Amino acid sequence: MERIKLMRIGLIAMGVLILLGAVLVALAYRPQSAEVIRVSIRENEVQTVEFENLCLLPGESCAYSISLRSKKGQEGDLMLQLVEIEDKNLKHFAYVRLESQGEILCDQLVADAFADETMVLPVDFSEKRYTDLIVTFYMPSEVGNEAENAEAIFELQIVVSNE
Repeated sequence: MERIKLMRIGLIAMGVLILLGAVLVALAYRPQSAEVIRVSIRENEVQTVEFENLCLLPGESCAYSISLRSKKGQEGDLMLQLVEIEDKNLKHFAYVRLESQGEILCDQLVADAFADETMVLPVDFSEKRYTDLIVTFYMPSEVGNEAENAEAIFELQIVVSNE
């Protein structure tokens, strides 16, 4: 009788441990949501978003939702400038994808996307006074050891102009 009780307690304990392990695995592998960064736009005024220690491993990505809000409802140009604070070679291995309202505006190597220093994209605040710009940095899984320890510290300067 005592032996049966011990077996039941052991089975219950094993069940609890298996369930706990499944929960921990599920939490570790849940999809990563975008970090939201709110930027209020004033025409021709520079807004800066700083990205510190952006470090990706092959096959990883990180996304940021930059919520742009304008007091004036009009069309204009969204100018993005990547200002490196420290070059640690990530821009030569990582890609950047920019999306707004479900449309992909850019999807290329970071070094190529900002080769001209300033990227100019159309933006329309005439219907809504806000738009979200989803900035996703990712490194393809094919990238090998040459990308080891590559990271980046940079600022993204944002200006909206209707000139």
